[in-house]
Amino acid sequence: MGSAADVELIKAIDRSTSKNGYDCGIRLMYAADKGAFRLDHRLGLRSMFNVFNSVNLNSFKLKQDTSKDWVIRGWLGWNTYKVKKMKKDMFDALRLRSYFYPPHEEHPFVLNAEELATIYHFSPGASIGAGVERVESKSLEPPLELPV
Repeated sequence: MGSAADVELIKAIDRSTSKNGYDCGIRLMYAADKGAFRLDHRLGLRSMFNVFNSVNLNSFKLKQDTSKDWVIRGWLGWNTYKVKKMKKDMFDALRLRSYFYPPHEEHPFVLNAEELATIYHFSPGASIGAGVERVESKSLEPPLELPV
């Protein structure tokens, strides 16, 4: 028989795979004027998903980041035009809510219903990340043309 950590790992995998899985994709962007830019907001957005990470199980990882222009240009030999184009493409993909289909197709990851609910339904008053504050919102009716 394996160690206690191996047994817990097998239980977690079994619990996760016993539920229906859904293809998912997450895009986040922080944009602000130079005068209004706050580093703590950007860092809070980046660290928002760290509460879900586990050392021996799954975790969220950052795939693409344009905050370090000098690194991108220096290491990859990219000029300012290429960096601006990459930022524009990322913004366009976010604006179009594009993830699974061209022109901004990415490889999805799978989350089960429990994992999705945990990500999108924080407990009331929960801290969701450094520098990220809860914002009050109002509830609206769904659009009439929404397919059933």
